[in-house]
Amino acid sequence: MKADPHRSLEDLAIKAEKDHKWEEAGALFLEVAFNYKDKRDFEKAADFFMRAAITRERTEDWRKIGHLWIECATALEKRPQGPVTDLIDPVENTRHFFPTLDRYAWERFSHFEKVGRAYRNAAYHLEKCGANQTAYVQYKKAGDAFVEGELFAEASRTYYHGLLSYIEQHGELDKETFKKLETVNDALIEENKGTYTKRRQLYYRGLSGKLIEKGNSGDAAKLFTQECDVSRSLAKDDKRYIKWLGFTLWKYSSLYGNSFWLWTLWAFMLFVVIFPLLFKGSGVLVWQEVVRPPHWFDYVFYSLATITTAPDPSFYLTLPGKYLVTIETVLGFLMLGSLLVLLAKKIIR
Repeated sequence: MKADPHRSLEDLAIKAEKDHKWEEAGALFLEVAFNYKDKRDFEKAADFFMRAAITRERTEDWRKIGHLWIECATALEKRPQGPVTDLIDPVENTRHFFPTLDRYAWERFSHFEKVGRAYRNAAYHLEKCGANQTAYVQYKKAGDAFVEGELFAEASRTYYHGLLSYIEQHGELDKETFKKLETVNDALIEENKGTYTKRRQLYYRGLSGKLIEKGNSGDAAKLFTQECDVSRSLAKDDKRYIKWLGFTLWKYSSLYGNSFWLWTLWAFMLFVVIFPLLFKGSGVLVWQEVVRPPHWFDYVFYSLATITTAPDPSFYLTLPGKYLVTIETVLGFLMLGSLLVLLAKKIIR
């Protein structure tokens, strides 16, 4: 009986892999994979594209590995894949600790997890050689495959890395993928609120940091606001009420240091309207001058003097008045802190 030449190639590839001859094993696995693809045995082809990829990972030739993972994913999807074009970067100088998985782990994955992991591995390796736009496309395909298989945790992680790759290339946030990320995070939070709310917080922080790195302070500020909202919610859930109060005051006084006009409105209302009215109407201040009665501006001046810790001898403080002045002084320091954050952000931008 005539021996199957494909089986012989498989044996040679497996032997080369066992002997740690990575270049030879990768080339043989690739030849076997294309043989199965030509025969339209796509599941087998995908398995050998996977094995070719994880042996080639040992050689750290990132662009070729990325294309192998795309071949693996598209074989699983049973459709042809045209050439992948992107920025050309001949320098392959990154280091890595791969393989990310082995063939024994691969066999336990569902169909959609195989597709998602194949596209994500393609994206990772293409990203490492500077092909960020192509990497981003593969991340999106990976995330969509994970969503189709209801693997929302993997989809969330994948969309996040795709957005980082997109920001690296374009300097802005892709709204469509960000919306997908938010949708899968909502689904995860319904399953486990504590764990996945913290993950959402970290994702906001990572994306806003990347946007700042690329000089996009506008989108970064929006994400920072969302991160602070999550931090405020977590503080309440964890019963850390002092932290929750701090975030609440920061939110409504200046939108977490992002709204100068909101801060100005609150500063005016507190120190020019509310506290002068309290001083005047509550009788906690005793007027000291005899040549004239107090005017409205005297109460305004006393309020402003209080937040700048400058004494005003025109009034004498009663004990309840000292309590009220202490509250105003604390609020004044908090508002001053918000102002410094606002000014710092304006300078950075």
